[in-house]
Amino acid sequence: MRIAQTTSACRQLSNGSVSILDIAVHYALLGYTGVDISFMDATSSNSSNPMRNEKWVDWAFQAKDFLHVSGISAVQSHAPIFNAFSGDIMNMEEKLEMMKRTIVASGTIG
Repeated sequence: MRIAQTTSACRQLSNGSVSILDIAVHYALLGYTGVDISFMDATSSNSSNPMRNEKWVDWAFQAKDFLHVSGISAVQSHAPIFNAFSGDIMNMEEKLEMMKRTIVASGTIG
């Protein structure tokens, strides 16, 4: 059995200032064998989430290698959560784009 923790827990404590990958390494040092990569803040305009960066695909490939070397594996991920069927959500196109990016990144990371 893998013992895992979500990256969103530490990102909330640090106001998003610690990277997802740094959190994963910290978890590995604490003895966790798995990490839940949280992309839930990707739709926030003030987020430093890597999915908001134009080089998000490069980040996903680097993340895969980085996690492997660090000895921790991504066991699941969380995409941004919103009601995609609601007609009154602001910035819906951007939110859908972030959702798509997180799906591709999750597949790349494994």
